[in-house]
Amino acid sequence: MFAANPVKQYPNLVEYINFACRPEPQTPQKMTGWGLLGLGIVGSIIALIGGAPIMIAAAAVPALAGTTMIVMQPKQKLNEGEAQRREEIRKVAHAMKGLIEHRRLHRDLDASSLLILEECAHYWARIRIAFGTGQWQEESLPHSYISARAAARLAADEGMSDVLLAYRNVLPDSVDGRNPLDYVDEALESFGIKGKGNPSQVPPGFYVARAVADKLRALAEEAERLAFQTAKEMDIRPGKSLDSALSNLRDLRVAEEELTEHVQHKN
Repeated sequence: MFAANPVKQYPNLVEYINFACRPEPQTPQKMTGWGLLGLGIVGSIIALIGGAPIMIAAAAVPALAGTTMIVMQPKQKLNEGEAQRREEIRKVAHAMKGLIEHRRLHRDLDASSLLILEECAHYWARIRIAFGTGQWQEESLPHSYISARAAARLAADEGMSDVLLAYRNVLPDSVDGRNPLDYVDEALESFGIKGKGNPSQVPPGFYVARAVADKLRALAEEAERLAFQTAKEMDIRPGKSLDSALSNLRDLRVAEEELTEHVQHKN
């Protein structure tokens, strides 16, 4: 029986890799009635070409005027350089995800790199958590705070992207399953018998990640400080709704006791 998957030692890194591999987000765009009118006309033409009746479609088209529909469109088109960078980031993220799924991450990267990658991902997660609490979701949040949240999240994402790109040259081009003999080596190492072993040389990407980690830590600490300050200013406390409900129940109990006492005295 094989030992537990060592990747469990790096939960924040796994969380970030899954985040980086997510589909490209889209933004909602409004389409007015005249835009829908155009869609209706195109749909009618397609129906006519296909030989389908178009009387229903033709009757529905005028009703589209003055209406609005929300459609999902990709975010603003990136310039060539930025698009290429995004593609490289996704390529590295998917390579790391493949290493995780095939239990190879700890065999293809040295221990120092895994620790610094986990540290970076830990600070990245702290930043997202700090700006994901209740007060940061309030509709009444000042615009300056909204801008600060967006800038901090973007900076954290870009920092992690720099870390991934620093490791692109040490990851395999294709990720396949591990050789069974590698599992044997790993089992021998668990008993103190020297096997093939992990990479021992620290790659250049480690020093990039180390520098980014220091900056992510500073950003995480500032984000948490700002989140705490905002909670105080907006009077948002953990369990505030529970406090309110408990206070109401206590007031109700006191009122009932006073009413009972009044009735008894009257009798």
